[in-house]
Amino acid sequence: MALPDFLVIGAPDAGMEILLADLRRCPAVYLPATALTPPTAVASAARGTAQGGAGAEGPAVARRRARFEALVEPAPAGLLRGVSAPYHLADFTALRHLHEVLPYVRLVALLRDPAARAHAHWLRMCASGLEPIADFEGALAAEAARARTASSWPWRYRALGRYGAQVQRLYTLFARQQVLLVSYPELCADPAIALGRVHRFLGLGRLRGAGAVDWPGPPAEVPAEWCGEAEWCGEPEWCGEPIGPRCAEPAVAAAARRLDPAVAARLHADFGADLDLLDQVTGRRWALGPASD
Repeated sequence: MALPDFLVIGAPDAGMEILLADLRRCPAVYLPATALTPPTAVASAARGTAQGGAGAEGPAVARRRARFEALVEPAPAGLLRGVSAPYHLADFTALRHLHEVLPYVRLVALLRDPAARAHAHWLRMCASGLEPIADFEGALAAEAARARTASSWPWRYRALGRYGAQVQRLYTLFARQQVLLVSYPELCADPAIALGRVHRFLGLGRLRGAGAVDWPGPPAEVPAEWCGEAEWCGEPEWCGEPIGPRCAEPAVAAAARRLDPAVAARLHADFGADLDLLDQVTGRRWALGPASD
């Protein structure tokens, strides 16, 4: 059975919604609505013990392979098959399991100012009824205790933004040419160029307005202009959502602007060393601190 050709591995609330909506509009791509989430460590360990562990060809690897196959099985022949995996960039165990099944898969990750990302993530979790702590700093303070639960990635607001350590670990498993890192500020500043880079990385050619089109592979008959551009909201720097799904309600979008400056400053200080590591590991300056908000 077929396996995914690419994964979008994170980070949540860093522009993933923009990218996924764009790819789903492309007739050359199959991207299921169901996201792949890392299985809990407890459940994985229990299954591994019950089935005698998991070597390179063991039952755990076969089970993971079947999970990927089930996600993309409905894809029509000839389409590029993708999967959304919003927490995999941060979860090294999930990345190792991914590498066991798909060692040559292409990976896309989006990077945003980690303080702004954490706050936007917390707002979305509150709005969806999944976050009972109505104070952002309170939710941050609870993160260490919550992290003891293996399935707690959606509530790890701070940990999900430590891109330097995450990308450094990622490169121990996957070759750099398999990975595309996309800057959220660049995505907001010029979506056609940023999304065009993703399309070219995946072998889909360029978006309209981003230059000449080169559409290789099985869907060669599909006109590149069908691979539509996103339709942007009025203030992408705050909500970053394409129309359909709609942006957050105006009150929520306004609240996203009100990250307390003192809280932001403390978070930026906490993330400083990790952002320096990201620059060192990737060999470029990402400018994901306060100046890019």
